[in-house]
Amino acid sequence: MAGRYAQLTDPDLLARRPYWKYIHSEAVTNPRPQHLAWSGLVLRHDHPFWQTHFPPNGFGCQCRVTSVRAPGPDDATTPPEGWDKVGENGTLPGVGKGWAYAPGRSVAEGVRDVVEQKVTTLPAELGAALAETAATVAGVRAETDAAFSKFFDAAEAAFPQTQHAMMVVGAMKPAWVEKMGKAGVAPATAELVMRDDDIVHMIRTQKVAPVPPEFLRQLPQHLDEISAVILDTTHKSPALMLVWNQPGARTKVVVQVNYQIKKPVRGVFNVIGTARVLDDAAIKAIKGGLGKGYELIDGKL
Repeated sequence: MAGRYAQLTDPDLLARRPYWKYIHSEAVTNPRPQHLAWSGLVLRHDHPFWQTHFPPNGFGCQCRVTSVRAPGPDDATTPPEGWDKVGENGTLPGVGKGWAYAPGRSVAEGVRDVVEQKVTTLPAELGAALAETAATVAGVRAETDAAFSKFFDAAEAAFPQTQHAMMVVGAMKPAWVEKMGKAGVAPATAELVMRDDDIVHMIRTQKVAPVPPEFLRQLPQHLDEISAVILDTTHKSPALMLVWNQPGARTKVVVQVNYQIKKPVRGVFNVIGTARVLDDAAIKAIKGGLGKGYELIDGKL
């Protein structure tokens, strides 16, 4: 099943068929009631359901998953109530003990997924600390890099259409959150997310000083190499400017703090919305704005 999972998560396939459908095998003589209830369920490939319910879900289970473009008119699109409620024996309904995982997933993937879920809901101080600690777990950074590369490639391949999807690519550092608070800006959470719509704009339609796609594709690892982080309070909504000022990589990425979005989910997030290559004049303008609505909260220019 690990091979099947790898096939279903192929970026090209996800771009064309981003939904997965649970199919119960009719060859089973004594079907499990929960497995029958899940048959025909169609959810996006990144729905939490698949992290614990990707078949097989117990000894003898012959259920399978197939990819589809979108739910059909008769398909269920919401898991049965209580699907994620852990019982007294430590198992999920319909999932055998020790079977609550997707084949082919690693410990690092699991840690990354937990952080991605928690960092978008915890208060910024706690989320930033969690992300910083998780980054020390072997393989987590590599998993994030690989996952975002797939996400980026899928967005690029889907142009001009997008799935209105987003992904957590990193998190604010605890020191950023603290200094932002002292400046009167309180981020609700600490995550840094990118939407496929914004990726498409940056690499396909942006006309002024576009950033090379390969830099954006490797953005999670570049977050460890930032030259300076600047809080921008010159507009109604605060933003962070992440600046790279190394030779050959003079780039600015803007994070809209506490930004309200409606797709793929409704909520408030810290969204990486724009990016541009910097020239000497742009660097000078940023330096000139320090103390005038720009505040350096990390690094140096």
